Amino acid sequence: MVDAGIGKPDGRPDGASGRFDVDHLRDQLGRRVISGGMISIGAQVLRIALNLLSIAILARLIPPAEFGVVALALPIAYLASDIAQYALGQVTVQRQYITQAQVSALFWANLLIAGAVTALLAVASGAVAAFYDDHRVAPVLMALALSTLLSGAASQFSAILSREMRFWALQGSAILAEICGIAGAVWAAYAGLSYWAIVIQILVRQAALLVLRIWWSRWLPDGPATLPQARGLVSTGGNLAVFSLLTQLGHGLGVVVVGRVLGDVQAGLFLRAWNIANWPVTQVMGPLGSVLTPALARVAGVPGRLDAVHDRVLVQTAMVAVPLGATFVALAEPITLILLGEQWREATILLAALGVRAFTVPLTSVIQWRLIASGGTAVLRRFALLAMPVTLAAYGVATQFGLAQTAAAQGALSLAVFLPLLIWLAGAKGGPPPRRTLAMLLPFVLAMAAITIAASAAYRLLPTGPGGPGMAAAFALGLAVICCLHLGFCLAVPRYRRELFDVAGRILAIAPRRNGKDAAAS
Repeated sequence: MVDAGIGKPDGRPDGASGRFDVDHLRDQLGRRVISGGMISIGAQVLRIALNLLSIAILARLIPPAEFGVVALALPIAYLASDIAQYALGQVTVQRQYITQAQVSALFWANLLIAGAVTALLAVASGAVAAFYDDHRVAPVLMALALSTLLSGAASQFSAILSREMRFWALQGSAILAEICGIAGAVWAAYAGLSYWAIVIQILVRQAALLVLRIWWSRWLPDGPATLPQARGLVSTGGNLAVFSLLTQLGHGLGVVVVGRVLGDVQAGLFLRAWNIANWPVTQVMGPLGSVLTPALARVAGVPGRLDAVHDRVLVQTAMVAVPLGATFVALAEPITLILLGEQWREATILLAALGVRAFTVPLTSVIQWRLIASGGTAVLRRFALLAMPVTLAAYGVATQFGLAQTAAAQGALSLAVFLPLLIWLAGAKGGPPPRRTLAMLLPFVLAMAAITIAASAAYRLLPTGPGGPGMAAAFALGLAVICCLHLGFCLAVPRYRRELFDVAGRILAIAPRRNGKDAAAS
């Protein structure tokens, strides 16, 4: 970290007071964290519902073969968007003190990087299309390049809202932008624009998000003359940027390999299954991370306290991840057919294989938050450097055997390789001993396996064909089995039972406290 300079006795740089002073947020910080978490999770649940609705609508208007054209371009566009942001928003959020000039410098740095990446993407679109041997990919990639520029431009406005803990504005703008994007996509699909409807959805969403966050942040940057001040700040986001970049690169190039070896239709199937398996996880873990990372950072300097809080959060997360993973693996068929329709049936086995990630990704997210809070972002960079070649090698080998084998390889890697690897690297950096963490998670792995088998058997008890009770009834039975068995597992183990009652008690305590305030006011 580079010092911003000493301009005041308390260590603040000149100009750090005023607009970006967040010292007042330390008052009632616990209440802010709880309310922020509730707002963020609630908003993300709504966004998940909107995403699933758009999937259900567009899957019936755009056949898999046409969606595959966009599927070939999307991983490259998402990778470009990550490069363009370069984690500079995290610098604004995490710095204790920052000035107007410094935030302006970060804005212009973001815009400069995003502009360069956008231009490079547009120039490379022809080569990418030639690689796929599909001329339709070039114009799609050129259009998606604009989303990279819009994303880079919005980065600092989003960071300001997050720094100031203005969760209503942050999440409200995201929901409104999502609605705008879906509306644009549905209109375009009904107008017969085929796969261009998905491109329009992305561009409209990013443009709406930029406008809304400029409006709600009530901030404008100074001129480009401030750009030299970003020189020291840019390096602080380097480790997180490399981690994000390599993570996206591993998956993005993997989808490229699927498209190249197996074709665009198979790439479309794989990407749809991947998105469904990851959406509920990423849409919820992201908001939780924005709240829990600073909470972990507050106790990072207290001996033993960080490990204790981390262990509790990890156990509580595992208690949620078990039913989530079991649902996607055991009930992949009804989830796929209900959301996407019969024409996407081939994606069923892919979702079942990738559903394991719904269990592992929340756990790795908690470990990542701890590393960020304790200054261990170099560990994340090292992890990404090790994981990316393994991911690409798995894609390269598995695609030779088929699409189902490719999905199974990625699901197995997330559980058997990447989760233990991150635990080991974190322990080597001074985190909890790896053996202790693995022993703590092993019961949840075994529980998920047993619950998945039982739910899968229960789902197949009821015939889903003509004359049977229907797929919805079989899905409900499988889901009931998952919930009942998991609840029984948590109640049977004293530690998990205490955690369950503690979390339930904290949630239930919110309503009486609010009712008491209302009664006092009356």
